[in-house]
Amino acid sequence: MRELVMDGAPELNGAVVEALVNALQAKQLTPVPYRPALLGLVERFHRTWKDMVAMFVSEAQSDWDRWLPCVAYACNGARHSGTGYSPNELMMGRRLRTPNELLRMSGVTQVGVFADYHRALVKKMALATEAAKKALSKDQARRARYYDRQVRRHSEFQVGDKVWVLRPPKGKGITKLAHKWVGPARIEADAGFDNWEVLRDDTDERVIAHCSFLVKCSCPSRSLGVIAERVLRDLVEEATAAEGVDTNREAPDVPASANTGPARARDRAAGERTEESATVAAGSDSRAAPMAGRGSVAATPGIATTAEPVVAGGSSQQASKPPPAKPQRR
Repeated sequence: MRELVMDGAPELNGAVVEALVNALQAKQLTPVPYRPALLGLVERFHRTWKDMVAMFVSEAQSDWDRWLPCVAYACNGARHSGTGYSPNELMMGRRLRTPNELLRMSGVTQVGVFADYHRALVKKMALATEAAKKALSKDQARRARYYDRQVRRHSEFQVGDKVWVLRPPKGKGITKLAHKWVGPARIEADAGFDNWEVLRDDTDERVIAHCSFLVKCSCPSRSLGVIAERVLRDLVEEATAAEGVDTNREAPDVPASANTGPARARDRAAGERTEESATVAAGSDSRAAPMAGRGSVAATPGIATTAEPVVAGGSSQQASKPPPAKPQRR
């Protein structure tokens, strides 16, 4: 069954519209009222023909209906970006000729045999239809990606959630500073087309609103946990940065070859050489200590002093004391 999408305005829900839908053997779909974004293609065409009519309408704007056939002719002959073909090419199998072409026509092209012309026309229309379907599917996918980036999806909401509803006030004396959000309200049911039926807690009014007009009035616990973890992680990083510790640096891994036999032998030999060097250094320091002691004897005749014990650099043994100096004879 064909579907006829209409705006949810009250004037489109009367008996005349119902009779029209029944005559067309279609099903009427009514999205949320006054939501032009849900009828994007229709609203885009309205913008096109309004711009075209505005260029030719009089100053009184009373003859706008006079230019509607011209606008329809131009739109049916123009190539659309979604399909790559003009509507007349898809419906009639040929493009529309402009008035300029009709005025400059020098002759009439003979069709020939009607059966051959009919077969060629049907084949051409079938190829155009297949190409238009492929182009239209790509264009719909592109528009869906754009729509998903701009509008929050209905999966963010569930029945029973508490939400705020965007309902800008209208009327005389309303300024931009007036409150635009009402509620809180509770989601009662899914109304289709990303619309939700909500029940206001303050007035018990039932409203059908699009998901882009809703926002949750409470932060979920999962989001609070994620925020808390992020705050704790930032505090730890700031503390470690203040202490000069790089938290991202890891301890170097000890290679497995360090525990092998040759490696232990090399380490033991290096240790022995280190001990021998320390012993030689200590001996040289102990031999140099008496000379340092004798150099510290006072020059005063008849008075002898003892030298201070000198500790060899890093060694636990003390240097031997020099013998007392003999008194000099006069």
